[in-house]
Amino acid sequence: AGSINSVVPSSGHFGTVVTLTGTSLFGHGSMLVSATLAGVGARIDSASDTQVVLTANASGVATAGPIVLTSDTGSTVVLEDGTSGLTQWTYVAPGFVNTVSPSSGQVGTVVTISGSSLRGGSSEIVRVVLAGTD
Repeated sequence: AGSINSVVPSSGHFGTVVTLTGTSLFGHGSMLVSATLAGVGARIDSASDTQVVLTANASGVATAGPIVLTSDTGSTVVLEDGTSGLTQWTYVAPGFVNTVSPSSGQVGTVVTISGSSLRGGSSEIVRVVLAGTD
């Protein structure tokens, strides 16, 4: 049977791109037919027997659960919490912006954005877009 050795990132929400690496990720099959993150179906963007890239679909609640890969033969590769020292997938609540101050400005204006869960489960913010501009 296969094994998942790496999950990056191990948490996120709708639209998070998740890369799984491991061995025999197709189990005993020749291709993946489905994948779930904490019980929610995920889009398979690319798949090989050693690396799978998924995009998380929307979850109605913040929850944690196993990662399950299912091949064309019905065989599964499952990452349960603690398997290989890894944690299961965790859906986090998406962030919400409460205020943006000031509401307008020019190049060089310092902008303060306040809200909750603004990193969306990540350890850092890598991009901010205001009015279509980075």
